[in-house]
Amino acid sequence: AVAGEYLRLIDGFVIDREDEIFAESVRSLGIAVRPTATVMRTESDRISLAQTTLDFAAGLRATRALEAE
Repeated sequence: AVAGEYLRLIDGFVIDREDEIFAESVRSLGIAVRPTATVMRTESDRISLAQTTLDFAAGLRATRALEAE
């Protein structure tokens, strides 16, 4: 439901691995999904989530650039 609220604003949505069962319904809205660990208990967890999110965003940007050509 949250992804649907941002439908016109976002190209991708990061969700927790525990919510991966909802990934296909988010994709059906035309939004790319990246399931990953989102609970940040340690500095390493925070760095991992940040890197995963940045890599996901870079991939989305590259895909959109190719589509625009």
